[in-house]
Amino acid sequence: MDWMLYCRYALELALLYPAAAVCYLPVRERLKVRRDALLVAGGVSLAGFILLGALVCVELNLPSNALLLPTLAVAFGCYYRLVDCPLDRKLFAFFMATAMMAICSLTNAVLTVRLADAQQVDTLAESALCLALAGLMVALYARRMAPELKWLIDECDDERLWRAAWAYPAGVTVLYVLLMSATPALPANGARLAGLLATLGLSAVVLTLAWLFLKYAREATLNARLARENRLLTVESRRYIELRAYMDETSHLRHDFRQHLRVINGLAEAGRLDSLREYLRQYAGALSEERLTLCANAAVDAIAGHYEMCAHRQGVATEWKLDLPARLPLPEAELCVMLGELLERALTACAARPAGQRRLCAICRMLSPAMLGLVVEYSCAAGPDAPVKSESVDAVERLVSRYNGQFVVETEGDLRRVNVLLNL
Repeated sequence: MDWMLYCRYALELALLYPAAAVCYLPVRERLKVRRDALLVAGGVSLAGFILLGALVCVELNLPSNALLLPTLAVAFGCYYRLVDCPLDRKLFAFFMATAMMAICSLTNAVLTVRLADAQQVDTLAESALCLALAGLMVALYARRMAPELKWLIDECDDERLWRAAWAYPAGVTVLYVLLMSATPALPANGARLAGLLATLGLSAVVLTLAWLFLKYAREATLNARLARENRLLTVESRRYIELRAYMDETSHLRHDFRQHLRVINGLAEAGRLDSLREYLRQYAGALSEERLTLCANAAVDAIAGHYEMCAHRQGVATEWKLDLPARLPLPEAELCVMLGELLERALTACAARPAGQRRLCAICRMLSPAMLGLVVEYSCAAGPDAPVKSESVDAVERLVSRYNGQFVVETEGDLRRVNVLLNL
């Protein structure tokens, strides 16, 4: 066996190690297995695959690229099963790795084109050069791009962005593979320098665009979160103003209570019962409806209080069971977004029912220190044509998926129940 050729193939296939590192870095907190076990098992498995793959290439006289497609298929299958995040995020992180390794391979191919006959020089040193380029690129990726991508995978829930994002690194991978197939046809006499400059320029543009996308996605995610928090603060501010008005009003009534007692006492002593009844009726009407605290958590109480007032104006009978602590084990804004979206939809559905048949019940409590349950039950239009989902419910589903939770919508006649379970 040609051991020099075997070592060259082994070095070429060793690109799987930096590719695996690029795949691993942004999802290292989302693995379904222990990280130390994965690193050991993955390292040993890759070593075995590299040694066996190099042997197959030598014995069958195949180029290492012949193993490209089956290797990618097996690698993504393993990646899909080991990483706990939505498919579009897995695709983006995986194709980022393939794109970066394709860039390294093309750069190495241009560097090693032979000037005399325009054929690639397949030597051990040049394969080692490609592996060194890949290692350098992984180091830069780990420092600059991996933290950004990890943050986006954990925090960004914009499904439209993710559905389109993975197509970019996938397209870059295909482009570079096609360019590599054309590298041996480069003319001699200075073409290597021009090809190298063109390759480096294209690679710089590709990586810069990827970096700009990650920065843009981060800013868009932060702006969306800020908008949600601003909406919550607006509701809380409105609730605070309502509570202050109520406190001022009751304070004024308490201040005047002695005067009312004197009038009531005078009418009673004079035996003017009709006047006394009328006065009591007017006095009772001047008292404001009591505003109860619906939840110990201020943010959830503000959201519930806002929709309680909306329900009262629409003639919807409400029932609240919000047994939550003052401090939640998840961001308040996220729970308030889910509760607000479901209550908004519930009141819209209740409006379609006749007066007197409008009902809303909201239940939310900690089922355990690491599990939260939310149920919103409301009246709705009966019949098979009644819509079960809406855009707002889809938004709730996206948040539920971030917590590996469950989202179930049930309809029984003119009653609909939305069940949400979050694993915190």
